[in-house]
Amino acid sequence: MTHEQFENAAQYWNKKEQVKMPKEELKSTIDAYVMENNTYALATGTGDYVRCTPIECSYRDGKFWMFSEGGEKIPLAALKKLEVPMNLICATPVKMEVLCSEFKKEGYSSRQTYEC
Repeated sequence: MTHEQFENAAQYWNKKEQVKMPKEELKSTIDAYVMENNTYALATGTGDYVRCTPIECSYRDGKFWMFSEGGEKIPLAALKKLEVPMNLICATPVKMEVLCSEFKKEGYSSRQTYEC
C-alpha cells in the first residue's frame, strides 16, 4: 500500500457524505444502548504499547464507572485476598463514535458522531 492509498483509506469516513441523526435522538439511542449493556472494551496506551481489555462498568449521569485492581487480570480468589482497595475509575466521554447498521433503516448514515 502506498502512502497515498493509506491516506485515502484513513480519510474515508471524513470524506464520505453523511446523513446525520438529530443530536437528541442519537443521545437517546446511545443512552439506551449503554444502559442495556455493562461490558465494554477499555483501551489504554503509553508510548507504543496499547492494551484493550473487556471491563464491566456502570453508566450514570453521562459517565462510565468501573473498578480495577490496576494491573493484569487476576483470578477471583486472588482478588478477594487483595490488601489494597480497588481503584474506582470514572471516564467522562467527550466524543462517541457510533457504528450501527440499523441507522440505515431510519434513513441515517450507519456511522454517527456524538459530541458530548
